[in-house]
Amino acid sequence: MLFTLLATGCGDHVVVEDYLALVALSPSHGAANISQDTSVRLTFNDALDESTLAGSIWLEDSIGTVLPASPTYEADTWTVVLDPDGGLASNSSYAVRVTTGLTGLDFGALPADLTSSFATVGPAGGGGNEAPIALITQPDQPCEPGVLLALSGVESTDPEGAALSYSWRVVNPPDAGTFSDAAASETDLSVAAPGQIVVGLVVDDGERQSSEDYLELACFEPDP
Repeated sequence: MLFTLLATGCGDHVVVEDYLALVALSPSHGAANISQDTSVRLTFNDALDESTLAGSIWLEDSIGTVLPASPTYEADTWTVVLDPDGGLASNSSYAVRVTTGLTGLDFGALPADLTSSFATVGPAGGGGNEAPIALITQPDQPCEPGVLLALSGVESTDPEGAALSYSWRVVNPPDAGTFSDAAASETDLSVAAPGQIVVGLVVDDGERQSSEDYLELACFEPDP
């Protein structure tokens, strides 16, 4: 799943394959009713030069004030996490900004500044609605290239018992596999080549979105 964001100062979408690119973003661009305790997660198509993180990625409110949220880097998934100190305000708009100062180890600098926006949920009455919890069940079969791997998210839960919607993605490498149905509670993953792969699952109860659950798989050809 490729998120294409608007480049600052132009109306064209930026879709980059041969350069450093943002391939997944949570919350997604334009998302609403986001939980106030949400962390922002940005996944790229290349390992990042960690020395370029500071000053290249930040979170700001609707009037342009930068929030105290130092970026942390998850090297295994090429993901940057922004966890705002004290959380987010209710019923508020925020923008995530990424500049060309961010550099990948193989692909070099980001070719254009990127901006994405989202809004938090307003105050809830009656105790509020708690966020659901995504959970990927460990598969009972090995991961082999060319063989469908059954994955399940049916153990995901919602504290209020609401029906859930599901969103699967291949986190890293983002083009390493495909799902038979990325919006189903149970799906089949097809991996084309051997190697390590990380998949993710997010569930939504119609009002709030879960944090993403991850599963790392080692996919190899079976022994002869």
